[in-house]
Amino acid sequence: MVSGIGALMLSVRPTLTYLETINIMRNSTTDLGATGYDNIFGYGLLRADLAVTNAINATLPVELLHLSASPEMDGIRVNWATATELNSSFFGVERSYDGSLFEGIGQVASVGNSQQTLNYSFLDESRQFGPRYFRLKMVDQDGTFAYSYVVQATMPWLTGSGITGSYWDQDAQNLSFNLMELNGKKADLMVLDLSGRTLYRSTADVQSPQQQISLHLPGLASGAYILMVNTPGTERLHQKFAVVR
Repeated sequence: MVSGIGALMLSVRPTLTYLETINIMRNSTTDLGATGYDNIFGYGLLRADLAVTNAINATLPVELLHLSASPEMDGIRVNWATATELNSSFFGVERSYDGSLFEGIGQVASVGNSQQTLNYSFLDESRQFGPRYFRLKMVDQDGTFAYSYVVQATMPWLTGSGITGSYWDQDAQNLSFNLMELNGKKADLMVLDLSGRTLYRSTADVQSPQQQISLHLPGLASGAYILMVNTPGTERLHQKFAVVR
């Protein structure tokens, strides 16, 4: 059905790019379940009538020249440039730790209308170790929007306690990770779903500055989860991870 609607959109606007087609589809749905995107219904029920109408009227607010992300001492710097802007309102900067679940972390006002190259920048001040992904939500003055492509950058390990190097084994049964600079402490380990419900809990005595931990988690369904590590005192660490089965 989705492929057929895509063909209808291209029949009325053959110049649509892949990115434009996907964004028009996302904006041509009837929401189902929880408000907005969710892991059960996605963006909702795609409507052919809205998709074709929106394809006819589609005009992206900006022409994006490039988008990049690179680590700095204070976080990760996201840079982008536009070649043209038409009634553009602002750029929403969105971040993900797994490449699929994105959250808005800030906005940058756009010039609005321009026919020359414009450069923009935003600093993600999170210093959490590991890879993260970024995209732009390019919003027009009438509220319509389009997403950019996704770029990735890795924050290097700086100092202090943290969770690093998480990975699944070949059968996606055991989650392994390193606990940094928690040696001599007893760690309370929890796995939570995104609603905050505890699905798994255990403890570990951390003996070394870089202690590898492995959790046996065969019952987790595909989706996103949170690994929480608490130690006596003030240490409270967390990291999102995804399960794909």
